Amino acid sequence: SHEMIFWHAATLAAGGRVDESLPLFSKAFAMWPLWRELVQRLPAAGLLPDDPAVMEKILAVD
Repeated sequence: SHEMIFWHAATLAAGGRVDESLPLFSKAFAMWPLWRELVQRLPAAGLLPDDPAVMEKILAVD
């Protein structure tokens, strides 16, 4: 499911494995585009690094 793929990607990114998470984010975003909105809220919740470069990398995936 797109939810499992998204949270797997988020967990990888939160653990510093951003490059490894990107293909999963791409797949999740393709399956449910609203994940792009949610991912931007996760740093404030402490679920993703509060690092603009990381967020830019994640949001740049197709």
